[in-house]
Amino acid sequence: MKVEGTRNERVKISRLHFIEAEKIQKEGLPLEEIRLLYQTMKGTGLYVQTPKETLPVADAAMKSLQGLLGIRGRALKKLKTADVRMILNKCTALSGKTAVMQISEGQIIGFQKSEKEGEKQKCAI
Repeated sequence: MKVEGTRNERVKISRLHFIEAEKIQKEGLPLEEIRLLYQTMKGTGLYVQTPKETLPVADAAMKSLQGLLGIRGRALKKLKTADVRMILNKCTALSGKTAVMQISEGQIIGFQKSEKEGEKQKCAI
């Protein structure tokens, strides 16, 4: 995890893995990354592991992620972080889509389709 400016990164959604912020190792982290960790714990409570790095998921990113995965409704907001993590991991594993992660100041702030894709596949668990 490295705090930096703004960038976009193309990823295959099925290669994303969500973890709970509480499981992130805190020892040895720079102060700015510790601040992001606690901010994430108060917000989504989730980090994403990509093949290259582990990044916190900002509240703003959840709506765009849910749209990409075809998840509808308000139920996720009522669930515990561990349950949300499990649902997102199951849905991302089923997705064949490629997305662009919008990363700003060391956290994911949004997801966008990276190319024209066919009909959205909804994840029903």
